[in-house]
Amino acid sequence: GEGWEVKPLEDFCRILNGYAFKSGDFSPSNAVKSIKITNVGVYEFVTDSNNNLPEAYSGEYGRYMAYEGDIVIALTRTIISSGLKVAVVPPEYDGSLVNQRVAAIHVDESVMDKEVLQAFLSTNIAIKYVKGRVNELMQPNLSIKDLKLFPVPVPPSEQKNSLAKNIKEIKAQIEQLTRIYDDKVLALNELKKSILQQAFSGQLTSKEVA
Repeated sequence: GEGWEVKPLEDFCRILNGYAFKSGDFSPSNAVKSIKITNVGVYEFVTDSNNNLPEAYSGEYGRYMAYEGDIVIALTRTIISSGLKVAVVPPEYDGSLVNQRVAAIHVDESVMDKEVLQAFLSTNIAIKYVKGRVNELMQPNLSIKDLKLFPVPVPPSEQKNSLAKNIKEIKAQIEQLTRIYDDKVLALNELKKSILQQAFSGQLTSKEVA
């Protein structure tokens, strides 16, 4: 729309490419959380407790640290059937270290709200950009260069806050619908178990089922 600009991601974000930590560095007994490809889902951050790094690494590899609210994107298998693997770092991963083939994006929120950027990175426009730069016949990898040049439509300053509010309202409605759906699925599963138990214990007749 009028007043909008298309800017490369690196113009208003600090983009961090992960470090290739050794597999032997990871242990559940270590103190520092890491962010690996397995943590980055489609609009979902997947937590775990197995991939922690030594406490001393926070100082030694501090330049690879991500913080609560940063956006993370998988650079390997960036696209799966359900969309782009983009998520937001949750509070319990504040100060975690980013592993190889994951990028962390710290957004300048004076330009764009981070939730708006995450929403944009989940659109078909963003998917089309990634598909045009990966080999889908092989393992689809997105380069850090292409990520930095990712063209993003940026709203004029007077629309920034209203756009962010709309995105948050939509997100809240989706979460509410998801909870309702999950509750109904759980109730149906419990009903199925109850009916099966009655059937196998002889408490249920064909007339009662009908």
